[in-house]
Amino acid sequence: MTSKQHKKEMLDYLVSKLEGSGETVVPAHKKIVSGITTNYIRVGDNGLVLLLDQIYPGDKFEIAYAGARKFDRQAVVVLKDGKTFFRNAAEDNTFKQKYELSLKNYSTEEMHRMIMFRPEEIYLASELGKSRIQYFQPASERLDRMSVSFHFEPVEFDYSHIPSYQFQPANSESVRLHIWSNKLEWNGNLLLEKRRLLADTPENRAKLVDSSD
Repeated sequence: MTSKQHKKEMLDYLVSKLEGSGETVVPAHKKIVSGITTNYIRVGDNGLVLLLDQIYPGDKFEIAYAGARKFDRQAVVVLKDGKTFFRNAAEDNTFKQKYELSLKNYSTEEMHRMIMFRPEEIYLASELGKSRIQYFQPASERLDRMSVSFHFEPVEFDYSHIPSYQFQPANSESVRLHIWSNKLEWNGNLLLEKRRLLADTPENRAKLVDSSD
């Protein structure tokens, strides 16, 4: 499937799942930053869902995200295509675990959950803090179309394998490499909370009512 088809699939899916909330849902696009048409969804009078479905060079995603933050309720959903975003890092880094180099403390299973962030994901993770990053997962031969979110922790490099008589870098956290955990999948309707999308359940509807009082 082409990038253009993925972007349309993502927009159509999110619109259909948000329409069940009972709020007005309007897909739109705008050139918020030069040279890029940003796709987003207006929800009600004060909500916006920003679609991270393409590369934003330099600081252009930060500008687009700042625009979304002007709304009382906003969320960012990332396209989980495995090529642009949510890129598996195991293939390029397994040797660092296998040969007991800087990733020797990670298991094979953990290596397969290791993701190499693009700059946009790095920025989004820093803005969300300990909150989850939310993705749209397109349909494929192996995976169903759905909303999926992950908790991420940065990978820690351990250089203790380097002899003391050689230059030994300080152990450090990676900026690009992260490991996901606690995956949540949802294929039902969605609600827009203050800074994220929620599964449309009676419990979450009650939370939204309480928070608006």
